[in-house]
Amino acid sequence: MGKLNIFEITLSNFQGVYYAGQNMKGHLTVELTKEMSIIVPGQGRDTVKLPAGRTTFPFCFGLPPNLPSSFEGTDGSVKYTVTAIIDRSGMHTSTKIRPFTIIGIMDLNADANAVMPIEGANEKTLFASGPISASFHLERRGYVPGEPIKLMANIKNNSKTNMKSSYVELKMITTYHTPGKSQTSKKAVSRVTGGPIETGQSFTWDGSQMFVVPPLPPSNLPGCQIIDIKYTLTLKVQPSALKVPLDIIIGTIPLHEVVELCPPRAPQPLQPQIRYRLPASGMYGGVVMPLVYSQPAMPSNAPDLRM
Repeated sequence: MGKLNIFEITLSNFQGVYYAGQNMKGHLTVELTKEMSIIVPGQGRDTVKLPAGRTTFPFCFGLPPNLPSSFEGTDGSVKYTVTAIIDRSGMHTSTKIRPFTIIGIMDLNADANAVMPIEGANEKTLFASGPISASFHLERRGYVPGEPIKLMANIKNNSKTNMKSSYVELKMITTYHTPGKSQTSKKAVSRVTGGPIETGQSFTWDGSQMFVVPPLPPSNLPGCQIIDIKYTLTLKVQPSALKVPLDIIIGTIPLHEVVELCPPRAPQPLQPQIRYRLPASGMYGGVVMPLVYSQPAMPSNAPDLRM
């Protein structure tokens, strides 16, 4: 590599995951085999000489509190990088890029709808067979990644057809906005499956079945004006195609009363993701995400936005 032997960016948080509003600290390491002249930024074409050997340049950036969460979708993304450039006098420049992940701040306590219960019902009549009805209920609308959702539903099969199964599926609905045009994509993220329902029988989801929210960017992607994210949790009965969708809110700071009542819980490995392409490293999924279900799980210098 000529004079430049080592040129790398090291973050103090080795996972490279930060909350909006935190300080991002690290250092740039430059190791030279020979003395090198570099151009000093902001001083025209003036140069200074870096000696041979290893030199370390510490840095600290204050991340704005309103940054949107990192996100990678089919038609758009929000990405963050730290870039180091060596501008050598009379020679080509050397560039090093280090991606990192931002978890945007979305406090469920600031949304009055997050604590409200939500329910829905639907009925479908199969041709020459009879009706199937279902009701679906959640204790509240707002959750954070790592938090279990109690699933409560009742399905009545008054048709002459046996139902193979029922399941609850989480879907991410992403809308990309451009001047004069918007485009929406839908992705199934994960699901929990219930048993069969024979003709004339009922099946009850009694709250003992848990759906653990996987690591996902917050609803609406606060701070981003061109990408909007919504989530639906839908009860489905097969093969009738009966659906009961409920809109939920995913945030990054949990409801205070929930933290006081329930301990945090990690996403279960037996709840697989379905047809959802996880983002690359550093983009929600490629790294181990710190849970924000309780305040102790947050980094020590994460912003405290509680009122």
